Amino acid sequence: MRTLTFVVPDPPPFRDDPGRSADRNSPHAGPLARAGQQAVDSSPEEFPFIFAGMTVTFGRTMWNVREFGFSTEDPLYEVLCDVGAACEPGSWSSFTTQDPVADFYVVTFTTERPTHDREPPPEFIWSELPEEFSVRWRRSGRRSERRSNGCG
Repeated sequence: MRTLTFVVPDPPPFRDDPGRSADRNSPHAGPLARAGQQAVDSSPEEFPFIFAGMTVTFGRTMWNVREFGFSTEDPLYEVLCDVGAACEPGSWSSFTTQDPVADFYVVTFTTERPTHDREPPPEFIWSELPEEFSVRWRRSGRRSERRSNGCG
């Protein structure tokens, strides 16, 4: 099994619009995009990393985007796909935890699906989106459409 891990300062990125994928210019995407680009630049022949599993440990910020129809993890792989670092094959699984005192988050991609016991389910401390986004998103009524981001 191969892995690709990024440890990035909090907060994680989120989508600028719930109806489209995140990219390198999305809110808070800069540190993750730079880390992904650095990985690609150091070994271009190794990328994009095609993953089957993703494990994320969020730090103190875990955006509450469930009402908009996508997962908190989605913008992470979308940003990394945009810079050519990681691409999902169309079917993958993830496991998410949180360390609410950490000032960083960790995302690990694997070539195999993660196997973790989820009993009991993890409890999260959700962070509300900045008001300018949540108000605009609610007003627009837009929700995510689960579709490929063009990486696979």
